[in-house]
Amino acid sequence: MTLRELGSRYVTADLIDAGDDVYYLTCDELVTPPADARLRVKRRRAERERLQAQRPPDLIDGAWAPAHAGD
Repeated sequence: MTLRELGSRYVTADLIDAGDDVYYLTCDELVTPPADARLRVKRRRAERERLQAQRPPDLIDGAWAPAHAGD
């Protein structure tokens, strides 16, 4: 099943407001939608908008170390 279809089903089941709200849910939440799915989507949309308003640095300088070098 596609995410678009899942979104349509969740809208029909009154779990979310719009089909594309599924893109703001985690994989676990897609399998078992939480009772507060609407609230989670609203918060995540707001966070995305807040982050989009920030300007990234023009230059990132310095030495980079991998977050996980592996074993």
